[in-house]
Amino acid sequence: MILSPLFFEILSCLSKCCAYLKAIVSFRKISSTQKKEAEELGVSCFSWEEFSQLGSLDCELHPKQKSDICTIMYTSGTTGDPKGVF
Repeated sequence: MILSPLFFEILSCLSKCCAYLKAIVSFRKISSTQKKEAEELGVSCFSWEEFSQLGSLDCELHPKQKSDICTIMYTSGTTGDPKGVF
């Protein structure tokens, strides 16, 4: 989530990782210019209100695979760097 008013500067830095980045969710309102800028990079952009309303939509789920990850737990890094565990 991007909370910063420096949205465009952050977005330009994220352009290098857009192959992995699918969506941006902001606690602040998203302007049409910001949405357009994100979409030009292939990234969906939502305000928190828009994002929370997505849960009420019907969606078609992809068939599950045995190799699918269902949970990522994050450690605080008390014995080293913080990390995610699949």
